[in-house]
Amino acid sequence: MKYMIFAALSMTAMYASAGENVNVAQQNLPDEHYHYSQHLDIAKVVKDSVDDPTAQGVVSAHLVYLDSKGVEHNLAYLIQGETISNG
Repeated sequence: MKYMIFAALSMTAMYASAGENVNVAQQNLPDEHYHYSQHLDIAKVVKDSVDDPTAQGVVSAHLVYLDSKGVEHNLAYLIQGETISNG
C-alpha cells in the first residue's frame, strides 16, 4: 500500500515538473531574423521591443507574435533609430 502511494506521488511530481520545463522552453524561443519580402503570418502581437530606443542609426528590435495557428514566434529585425537634426 505504501509503495502504491509513493508511486502515485512520484508520477504526479514527474508530470508537474515536466510541464514547468515546457513553459521555460516556450519562453526562450530562438530569434527568427526578418528578411525583406518575407511573408509574415501575424494574428496577434504579444510584445514589441527595441534594444535601445534612444540610439541613433540602425537599432535591433524584437517582435513576439502569434500566427494564425496560435504558434508563438520571436522575430528579430532592424529599425532606424532616432535622428538628430542640424539646425
